[in-house]
Amino acid sequence: MNSSNLVAKITREDALKRFRSLEGERDTVFDTITSLAAKTLCAPIVVLTVIDLDRIWFLSSFGIQTNQLINDEGLCASTIREEKLYLVEDAYLDPRTRNHSFVTGDIGLRFYAGMPFTSPEGYLLGTLCVMDTVPRKLSTAHSNVLRNLTRLVMKHIELRLTHLELIAKHKNPPQAQLEADQLLLTAIHDLRTPLSTVTMLSSLLAEQQVGVLNAVQEKMIHSICVACTEMASQLTQYAEYVSCDPTQLFLEKHPTDLVELVKDCISEQNINLSNSNITIDFDSKIVIPSIYIDSQKIRKVISTFLNYSIIRSNSNDTINIEIKCDESNLQIDFCDHGPSVTSAQIEMILNATSGRRGKKSKGTVPQEHFLALPIAKRLLEAHGGTIDTVAHTEGGLIVSLRLPL
Repeated sequence: MNSSNLVAKITREDALKRFRSLEGERDTVFDTITSLAAKTLCAPIVVLTVIDLDRIWFLSSFGIQTNQLINDEGLCASTIREEKLYLVEDAYLDPRTRNHSFVTGDIGLRFYAGMPFTSPEGYLLGTLCVMDTVPRKLSTAHSNVLRNLTRLVMKHIELRLTHLELIAKHKNPPQAQLEADQLLLTAIHDLRTPLSTVTMLSSLLAEQQVGVLNAVQEKMIHSICVACTEMASQLTQYAEYVSCDPTQLFLEKHPTDLVELVKDCISEQNINLSNSNITIDFDSKIVIPSIYIDSQKIRKVISTFLNYSIIRSNSNDTINIEIKCDESNLQIDFCDHGPSVTSAQIEMILNATSGRRGKKSKGTVPQEHFLALPIAKRLLEAHGGTIDTVAHTEGGLIVSLRLPL
């Protein structure tokens, strides 16, 4: 090996070391990109991979349970050889892939399309790839979508790495977090712009081609619009989460009747519960002192946790809400009878570290509401409030919100 190749190898290894700081952390933007790719390209499996020295590990995945692979040639490991689309229309017949474990094993892979992405230093380190269990072709429109999503991946990776390094190296951690948050908000704006363009152009195409597009094409354009809208919504939530730093948030406080605030939130939710037979039980006759809060922000907190109780509940369930008062605090309890959930799972949800892979259940948070509870937690903490949870192994959850008087 000549000296230039040795330098290149060492440089790539250094880049991989930076990337490994991202391993194991759930990232809502990465998850949204893989979900968007699956919906837009009608693919049952999508994986965002990093090709390490001796293994392939996942930044995010859709439709597959494993989180890493051996570094076999033929698929992802071969994709990073060149900075262009790597396409396999029928993996069973293609000599590059016919012996790969994904093809010969339980997955039964037949189609693969992978787009490589580079590190900020310019080295090919990973792939965004879509897979299917039937042979198929990839249209020019779909290859462009995959290419554009890969660019979003590269931009977000650079953002995440810079964020982590700011936190690790800055002598003033709060200032480092503030700088990182500003960087994140700028990147979110940059990500939302192309998404809005894709949504607008797709809608325009659908309107202009009425009667020309077939049913499959119309469904495909609709899927693109829906997926882009969902991702834009996720980015908006992410921006709101970053902006809700309890130490920086401005509060417009004034005396508020908490009972009336809870009643208003229940009335809003009852409109959506007319067909579910879920009942909300609340004693509105309790007399408590007014509390000095930002009523709009606390309204959002109450609505969010009430909505979570509803998500967890089944038809004909009753959700109990109770307000308690002592010398120093007001407390709102939300009690549902949904499926069992561990304290660790609740902690992960409240701190935006809960992964959303795997089978969904009534105890999980839908992707479109993934950051709603962490945002509500931050709004409560900005008021000096706290959250306690009691989870029962046989089912049911009590969430207690405490606000100082």
